[in-house]
Amino acid sequence: MNNNFPLKKIIKKRKKAGQKTIRHSKFKSQLHKFRQIQKFFSSYVPHYDFNFISQNNFFIRNNRFPFKIRKVPSMFGFPHKVEESITQILGESVSNPLDVSVSQSKEFSGHYLEHKTISLSFNEFLNYEGPYNFYLAQFPLYEKRLPLNFSSRRDDNLYEIDQIREKDKLALYNLLPRDSTFEKICTNLKGDIHRINLWFSKKETFSQLHYDSYDNFLFMLKGKKTFILYPPNDNQVKCESVLTNSFQQSKLLGKSRRKLRVKLKDNEAIFVPQGWFHEVTSTGEGNIIAINIWFNSIEDISNDREKYLFRYLTAKLIENEIKELLIQYKKSLTNLSGQLQCWKICQSLELKDKAEYIMSLYRKPFEHLGLNLFLLVLFKISNYLLRTFILHMLDSDPNGLQRMFLKLDSCAVEFFTRKLEQVDMMPNSFEGSFNDDFVSRDEFYAKLEQSMNFQEVTTYFLACKKQLKERVLKTILFEKLSNSYEF
Repeated sequence: MNNNFPLKKIIKKRKKAGQKTIRHSKFKSQLHKFRQIQKFFSSYVPHYDFNFISQNNFFIRNNRFPFKIRKVPSMFGFPHKVEESITQILGESVSNPLDVSVSQSKEFSGHYLEHKTISLSFNEFLNYEGPYNFYLAQFPLYEKRLPLNFSSRRDDNLYEIDQIREKDKLALYNLLPRDSTFEKICTNLKGDIHRINLWFSKKETFSQLHYDSYDNFLFMLKGKKTFILYPPNDNQVKCESVLTNSFQQSKLLGKSRRKLRVKLKDNEAIFVPQGWFHEVTSTGEGNIIAINIWFNSIEDISNDREKYLFRYLTAKLIENEIKELLIQYKKSLTNLSGQLQCWKICQSLELKDKAEYIMSLYRKPFEHLGLNLFLLVLFKISNYLLRTFILHMLDSDPNGLQRMFLKLDSCAVEFFTRKLEQVDMMPNSFEGSFNDDFVSRDEFYAKLEQSMNFQEVTTYFLACKKQLKERVLKTILFEKLSNSYEF
């Protein structure tokens, strides 16, 4: 979608009619407003019909946003026929009791392994009328063992349960009308399907906020389900610690503006990408039945690449934490009392005078003041003037500048070296394009090496950067990972 399309259309219309276009300031504010709205709805994907999904150019595994499929044609036939078929198939499995989830209320944790369960036959489950809420949750109709074969005859057993149920394979393939939506999706997914589950309850149920490690298609056969979804990077949703068994369980810390609500009824389906937080409320009169497909699991994606992915993700986490740390560091510097007057004086001076003023302050007992002013200038100064500013300080007091470098803490070193790297990455054609104040890379480092013990400073900077990363990594591992809802 073109973000500017509505505004471009308005301007084109006005020009065609001979009217004046929107004033620049007004246009800019409207454009900004429009982009904010676009950004707000960036997580919200429109409802698609299955005709769009089944097109060859649509790759389900690459889709990162939830969507709903409306009016799914002949998915499993009429709901009452599906209900009769499931009742007949499961009712015949008398020899193998089912693990049925139990709750004193309508609430169930998002992960099946955390449910309190009881062993019942399917007929006992159907006939129960007591105070407890029974939920045949995440019951496996198929688990990935053999490749799916949709061209097989109807008397073949398509859905294979684990070896314990080898004698009682569920022939749910008989539920599928020819060319059904469910069959088309399974055919498109081919060998990527990890598991197909049945969700069957007699009362209203509520699955608490969690995420799954699979992409997920859920088909509503009978009853209604309401999904509340939040994207994986929503800051208002925090997960349990990865050091607990409930690491996929989540909690909403505050009001989220990125919440997405999707309501399903009979013959509708939803796609939920892996990693999206969701809570589900199931309602309806009588039995509430749904079937879902888990596919494209994180295990399949990361197979034999765990070490590489762990290294990459750890480095990414460290990088994000350091960026956040630098933002907080900048805020703490600007809030320091006792330097406001000096900062006002420093701002009014030319670049060379700034450097000399800071170096004149960097003497006892005002060393901390000169150091803080230096860091504030680093945050404010343009990249192309950074080398020139440092060389002015070097000319003013070489020994003082070296002492200042060796007094920088790990956050200051990280910010300073990052800013230098940005300047060093500028293309050669940039050099001298502004004015004579610009200093080339070779000239800059040559002067530093001539005027100070540059090797000592370099060694100190590298040690500080390593120390900061180690500190952040320890914070991630020992504080955030072990503290519920913090990671």
